[in-house]
Amino acid sequence: MNGQDELLARLKAGRDEFLTAVEGVTEEQAAAKPVAGWSILECAGHVAIVEEYLRRQLMERAAPTESEMSREREAFLSAAAANRGRKIAAPDVARPSGRFATLSEAVECFCRNREQTIAYIASCQEDLRRLTMDHPMIGAVSGQEALILMMAHPFRHARQIQEGRER
Repeated sequence: MNGQDELLARLKAGRDEFLTAVEGVTEEQAAAKPVAGWSILECAGHVAIVEEYLRRQLMERAAPTESEMSREREAFLSAAAANRGRKIAAPDVARPSGRFATLSEAVECFCRNREQTIAYIASCQEDLRRLTMDHPMIGAVSGQEALILMMAHPFRHARQIQEGRER
């Protein structure tokens, strides 16, 4: 499997993991607010918002650089982004805002944006490590690092949704 095929497989796996986590959740269950944290609807809305935001940043605002950015953070970001043991406060741009009235709206938005991300990567001829963009929490990242975060993000929140369903 080449690098692009691996990226596409991980993007699809993250989508599938997220869809499995919300499968069978009723709109009533999704809207129920837990004692602490986000409802399933809020969580799904957050996942949809982040996917859309980072994809747009990558496609529309990433700037080419003359040299490849360091690869040192890639493994760390991949592990940290999916790790539910480390709580991370969402930046304002990614907080649930009531944009989605139903779980199905949030899931449809995420899937639509994930398909656009997949299409972009499938046709991308640029070296993602030679692109740079701003991430709202960690500042300058390479396009590859942004994609790593996008790949891991649905896994993180699929686990969060599963935890909420088990309570």
